[in-house]
Amino acid sequence: LGPRGGPSLGPGRRRLSTMAAAPPSLVELFRPFPPAPPPEAASDAVAETGQKAGKLARQGQVTVVDVRSAEELAREGRLQDFPFLNIPLNTLLAASAAPEAIAPSPLSTTSASSSSSLRLPPAGSESPIVVFCSAGARSATAKQIMEDKFSFKNVVDAGTLGAVQAAVDSAAKGRDMEVEDAAGQSDQDLADQPANAGSLVLVTALRGHEDTVWAVAWSPNGKFLASCGGDRTIKIWGQDITQEWTCLSTLEEGHQRTVRSVAWSPCGGYIASVSFDATTAIWKLRDSGTMEPAGMEESESDDEDSPGAMRWELIAQLEGHENEVKGVSWHAEGGMLATCGRDKSVWIWDVVDLEKCDFECLTVLQEHTQDVK
Repeated sequence: LGPRGGPSLGPGRRRLSTMAAAPPSLVELFRPFPPAPPPEAASDAVAETGQKAGKLARQGQVTVVDVRSAEELAREGRLQDFPFLNIPLNTLLAASAAPEAIAPSPLSTTSASSSSSLRLPPAGSESPIVVFCSAGARSATAKQIMEDKFSFKNVVDAGTLGAVQAAVDSAAKGRDMEVEDAAGQSDQDLADQPANAGSLVLVTALRGHEDTVWAVAWSPNGKFLASCGGDRTIKIWGQDITQEWTCLSTLEEGHQRTVRSVAWSPCGGYIASVSFDATTAIWKLRDSGTMEPAGMEESESDDEDSPGAMRWELIAQLEGHENEVKGVSWHAEGGMLATCGRDKSVWIWDVVDLEKCDFECLTVLQEHTQDVK
């Protein structure tokens, strides 16, 4: 599970039994979600939500913006008769400071009869605007762009289509309110549910490893995750400006065999990795001991939407285990490190000085009779 019960990760060969088999080099990211209503009921509820929201939109009381991409529209279907603008997030990012000049997408969700008359209001307008997406992942970013770039004063993030009606009511009344989706589940209701309630929804699949993925670990702040595997690499993943998960960095040349496990230091500025080559590697986030923006450098890519690359350097390699090292964990305050492996031992390392790459073995525990993982 992610921090605070957030999205959970399924390493390559550990998946829900209901999911189709995936390559072992795949990392799957899930999030908790309450049990869904029957398909027929869900469809009716969404249709009713759209119709109610559409009435206010037709009356000019509110502008509803669908920020789904062309690919999502093609995959999930258009909302033909809803008077909603379809403006993909990338279009908002590339637009000038004159939002009223943005034309609806050719794959607009609006009906043909009304699409020509629908436009965003002028910059700085206090007219209510509601934004939504297929899974709510990009709507928060769209809201921020509209507020920062166009100075809109009354933007409501509905998240998904199911919550548009409540969001429209909120925006039209000019006040904040708790948004409910079509199934009647409020944001607070979801937060109050136990982590194991309902089911898990696949958020994304992270592809990039060339061999089996053995382990994954969230960063302390919950914004990044590390994965490692049989290709002898460690990959750092995070979300870009459009909230898409992408690989920010690949750590390689630190191990000669499979990387079995990784662990973030409590401050988030260091990663420890262990391998079947019997070594433990310590990696440092270049020029930063935290996960703050100072540790993020501009990408060399020409793509303006590319995320900043995270630059890491190998600062130490610890040796002592007789063979495969299978597990690693930092002390809660970062002053010690524990490793364990196939040699049936647990090594406790004293982090004397991270800046000087100074580690000392405090003790070796050898009470186990089998592999320690």
